[in-house]
Amino acid sequence: MEARHIVLMATGEAKAEAIARLAEGPISAMCPGSILQLHPNTRVILDEAAASQLAQGDYYRYTYENKPAWQRL
Repeated sequence: MEARHIVLMATGEAKAEAIARLAEGPISAMCPGSILQLHPNTRVILDEAAASQLAQGDYYRYTYENKPAWQRL
């Protein structure tokens, strides 16, 4: 949590449940990655399979596709 930037990359359907819990579940010791919800500069890069269990997947895709020009990545 002391890092200035965190980049998490996940691919494949085997990671889908962990990604959904990390991004949309409560912060919990049962899912250590969920603490990344509190980091101010975390990038999560996923393929479609890893994102397949995200309840808000359509929202995340929309916000990425419509991000301001000044915002990188």
